[in-house]
Amino acid sequence: MHSKVNLTSLLVMLCMALMLAVWTFAHNNALLSDFSLPINLVSVLPNSTDKNSTDPNERNGTSTRILCWIMTGSQYHSSRAQFVKQTWAKRCDKHMFMSDEENADLPAINMNTSTGRHFLWQKTKRALSYLYEHYYDSYDWFLKADDDTYVIVENLRYFLNSMDANSPLYFGCHIRGLNGSPKQGYMSGGAGYVLSRTALKKFVTEAMKDPNKCHVNGYSEDVEVGVCLENVNVSTGDTRDEHKRHRFLPISLEKVLVWKENDAQAQWFQGYAVHQIKKPKQLKQNTWRCSSQRSVDTHMCRWA
Repeated sequence: MHSKVNLTSLLVMLCMALMLAVWTFAHNNALLSDFSLPINLVSVLPNSTDKNSTDPNERNGTSTRILCWIMTGSQYHSSRAQFVKQTWAKRCDKHMFMSDEENADLPAINMNTSTGRHFLWQKTKRALSYLYEHYYDSYDWFLKADDDTYVIVENLRYFLNSMDANSPLYFGCHIRGLNGSPKQGYMSGGAGYVLSRTALKKFVTEAMKDPNKCHVNGYSEDVEVGVCLENVNVSTGDTRDEHKRHRFLPISLEKVLVWKENDAQAQWFQGYAVHQIKKPKQLKQNTWRCSSQRSVDTHMCRWA
């Protein structure tokens, strides 16, 4: 199993290196640069010479501390969770997996819930309570991701460095509320979302203690989180870049690379995103400019 994991990790890193090489060429070529391939996901990488580099070893004392917590299940401890651990999770200041079974190697914390989508809301509440109880004072931002999400932590740091963790803020891919609830919308769970330390505190100490503000039972974990946060005055933030392109991508990278309007993922993203996807001029009909050059993540990764 370890040899398979190591081989897969090597392939992932080789793919990322290839993407960087293509992006570098595209960035220096007027035509391809205008095409804005989503390979720009890797525009900020470790050991970058960019003067604004946010490599943890190059931050010159910047105090942005990020804890990354990843939803997984015991059936993925030796596959998805290992790939996440060996790739992007190590770039966080601290990472942990929230699971149905403890695993010291990952590490994974047992949330004492069953597996499956129907139990995600209970698992999420327990995870956020655990983070508040054990890590509230130690970190500024708390990133939730799935085990099939790839995060470019350097780009996340770059974005968060200008934000105030002491304000009640909540970031991610902004989706319209279902039937108007929550009114301010919510952040897609698949694309990951980030809570400031103040938002985490308000969720646990205010929202969760009042069933009128935070539902005891629920199905769609990301919607429920949005409802709870709205009811305790936590604001949604706009994560798009200066060109109004999305940083948090709730769909797979392959769908971003080759955009097809009749694709189910593309239709969902286009139909429910609060901030509509930009369609560039003078490009092919099925080509869309949706990803930022400093994109934070992409969802639905096929690790193996």
